[in-house]
Amino acid sequence: DSTETITNQTLQEIKQKFRYNCGYKTKISTLREFIEFAQDKKPEMKFIIEIKEILKINILIEELIKVIKEYKLYDNCIVGSFNPFALYK
Repeated sequence: DSTETITNQTLQEIKQKFRYNCGYKTKISTLREFIEFAQDKKPEMKFIIEIKEILKINILIEELIKVIKEYKLYDNCIVGSFNPFALYK
């Protein structure tokens, strides 16, 4: 069902259903895939990451922290959210 929220879908399901953006075929990237692509093109790239998830916020934040550590983005990213608890960690 195309009206099902992304939260309830697997990554594989999302990649199969959402391939077109403004009429162009596009690949849905994970955060890791996007960071690798961007750093390959411009190693000094800075990132702004906005946290929007509310339901699984703790899981999302833990995974985001892993990605920031894995790619050593401490000085190259800003994390924002309207949820103050998301930014506390």
